[in-house]
Amino acid sequence: MTLSAFKFYTAKFFSVLLICNALFILVYMLASLIPTNTIVNQLKSAHETGVLKTPENSISRSTTGLGIDFGTECVALGLNLKQSPDQIGKNKVLSRFYESYLPSTADQNQFDPCAGLLEMIKIENDKELSQNLESYARNWWGVSIFIQIGVALFGLASLKSYLYSAMIILGVLFYLRFSKEMKNYLIGLLLLAPFILTGDFQDLYNVAPYSLFTIQMFLFGIILLKVMRKNENQLIRIFKISVMFGSVYNFMFWFNFHLILTFLPSVIYLTLLNKVSYRKIMEKITILLVGFTSGFIMTTFVKWMLGIVIYGGEIQDQITKALGVRLSSNQNGLNSPLLSYTSGVDFLPVPFRAIVVNLMVYASKVIDPRSTSPITIGLILSILLTIGLYQLKNSMFSFNTAKQYLFPAFPIFLIPFFYYGATANHSFNHAALTYRALPLTLGFILSLLYFAHLSNESKIIRNYD
Repeated sequence: MTLSAFKFYTAKFFSVLLICNALFILVYMLASLIPTNTIVNQLKSAHETGVLKTPENSISRSTTGLGIDFGTECVALGLNLKQSPDQIGKNKVLSRFYESYLPSTADQNQFDPCAGLLEMIKIENDKELSQNLESYARNWWGVSIFIQIGVALFGLASLKSYLYSAMIILGVLFYLRFSKEMKNYLIGLLLLAPFILTGDFQDLYNVAPYSLFTIQMFLFGIILLKVMRKNENQLIRIFKISVMFGSVYNFMFWFNFHLILTFLPSVIYLTLLNKVSYRKIMEKITILLVGFTSGFIMTTFVKWMLGIVIYGGEIQDQITKALGVRLSSNQNGLNSPLLSYTSGVDFLPVPFRAIVVNLMVYASKVIDPRSTSPITIGLILSILLTIGLYQLKNSMFSFNTAKQYLFPAFPIFLIPFFYYGATANHSFNHAALTYRALPLTLGFILSLLYFAHLSNESKIIRNYD
């Protein structure tokens, strides 16, 4: 990249970043108008009717045997419903940036925000609980603002239904647009099927933040497809839109951003395959990854600076502590229930164990490797090997196919594993959630294999003609 091109992209980057973060700050300022008493009353009603889920330790068992993260939803619902004593009487607009919440009840020694939320919606406990409030200002919580507005307007039950419906509608719209671009309806089904069937898709109804995350994923995919339809200045438009994606995603819900980094490159690769050179495909994917990641990181820095400027050392200490835990590669505080997934490989460094535990969690969607006999596992692997050999014999897959279609896509396959290794402690402790990039990767592999099969068939027909 030349110096003039670098300056050009840098200028575009900061212009998009400035506009996005200015809008985020405006949203936070307007959020000070949210009627907290209305939300408290709505949540009390939702709790009484069983709509508001507050399981022990903020985790409930799902139909697939893993935990549903109600804790994130409880944090989002409870942010800024109450103010700590030193915030009361201060500027109401600035207090929104403090992100006060109750991480647990006074008699608990562990993180349980759902128990904290229940304490917060008990009006009679105002004075007592306000002493125990903490700040979550190290992150943007746009998801909290939108969920609280939805609760105030519609109630929690209706909001969850609307979000889940919107998620399904956007998923269908993405599929139709993607299929139109590919001129084939099965490729899109193969791309999305593993995520929908084996990614705890049914659980997303229960937790509003994760519905919103999936809405963003499909919406970003639709926008990206539209941007890629025009060839004029395509690289710069992909860069600008990816910076916006990263910034908006960080503002709305920063968790599991590696799913976006897995999904969007897959979309680019499939839609451009056999249309442009491999170099141009990877150039666009690189631009997208750089734009999204830099937009995401810089938006995080903006929130950190705002928190430190407004509230000083308290927020700085919180950020330093969180970074030390989330980016660590040591074994301190590893999630004990998940240790059973890696009991046979506990000699590995934590980055590799994080990769293994995510693979094992995903494998348990089909068959739990912890409780299944080696004979059964061997039988399943034999069946899969037989199917693979049959397809090889019938020319669906060959070395030439791998060389032309699969090997060049290898860097995309590695994105989830790179994330797991780079954020080892975090990916280990949240493997019940972070594993969801793996069904997206599987969908990409399946759709790519079928694409290769179609391409080989068309070559055979052309040769025959």
